[in-house]
Amino acid sequence: MQKRPFLDLVLLVLLLVELASFFVSSRVHEVLGVAFVVLVFVHLWWNAGFFRALGRGRYPWRRLLGTVVALAFLIDMAVIAVSGVATSHFLFPSVHLPRGVNWRSLHLGAAATAAFLLFLHGTLVGGRYVKGWKLRTAAALVLVLAIGGVFGLPYLDRWQREVHVNRPMAIAGEKAALPGRTVVVYFSRAHNTDFPDDVDAVSGASLMWDRSRLPKGPGWKQVRTSVDLVGNAELLADMAADATDAERIFLQTMQKYPTSYPETTEIAKEEFASATFPALQPLRADEEAALQSADNIILVTPLWWGTLPRTVEGFVRSHAHDFSGKRIFPIITHGGTGAGESANVLRDAAPDADLAPVLDVYSSDVPGARGQVAAYLKANSEKQ
Repeated sequence: MQKRPFLDLVLLVLLLVELASFFVSSRVHEVLGVAFVVLVFVHLWWNAGFFRALGRGRYPWRRLLGTVVALAFLIDMAVIAVSGVATSHFLFPSVHLPRGVNWRSLHLGAAATAAFLLFLHGTLVGGRYVKGWKLRTAAALVLVLAIGGVFGLPYLDRWQREVHVNRPMAIAGEKAALPGRTVVVYFSRAHNTDFPDDVDAVSGASLMWDRSRLPKGPGWKQVRTSVDLVGNAELLADMAADATDAERIFLQTMQKYPTSYPETTEIAKEEFASATFPALQPLRADEEAALQSADNIILVTPLWWGTLPRTVEGFVRSHAHDFSGKRIFPIITHGGTGAGESANVLRDAAPDADLAPVLDVYSSDVPGARGQVAAYLKANSEKQ
């Protein structure tokens, strides 16, 4: 077999294995990622003539398209390499890149883009080695794999990858001092539900395991309990509180939500259909005092059905006088809908508040969002 097509095949296999990173350990994923980048550079060295020929001769559509795809793939590989280093926990833990960038989202997006670019590149170049039905079959197979990577990757990441976080490390970072007093008010499904100890802690269910509370080694799963669970909104609230040295107020419902995520979404739908709001446990006296004396309120909540949970909306409406004239920083965690209708609901619920732009954080990106939270708070600290 010629060395170039063999290397192309190895790169394809490595990329597919990396796209399926949920089924291998993080350490293996990082090692294979380094191997992939090294082999890409070998591939470029073997094809140095491509770069020397740039700008020479005519550019019919096939050559033009091939050149654009190849250069886009090269840029995409650079993004994968840099974002991979930024999200590394094992091979490059001492490399610190700017924390205001959502490196994990960038890494996933670049990986999905690479799958499509590889399909286009393979189809254009494959004719050199394979002809007729073999080429069409190979192109169709790569296309199916690329589509699976682009659409299957977010699903697997959200619903099949169990999320672990070292809570103290995740919440520590750069400070974002706000003028005056600040309080963090948050609502999280994690501790408004009585979960069993064997619950699936996946980002789609807004849950993760706090590994800082559990022993190292393979036996940690046998000793974990629901006390070791952390909610997405809860972790974001911890990040915001750490960045601003603020007090936290946790909104607790009188009635717990079901342990099943689909059942919880159905309950949420019923709450939206109701004319009333879910009952909340009353705030303690010190919490009421902190809310009333605050100059800034950081409101952290998940998004349910594309908008604020009725629990959160009801709290804001019942405390609209406490929100009046204050700078409100909404931080939303979501599963793909962005900020949804959250800003409009907040403006209606607290019309006299000074509402900052909404920071929306995709559920799978929450563990690495500390820098993003600090950058958002600093950028919007001044009242409008």
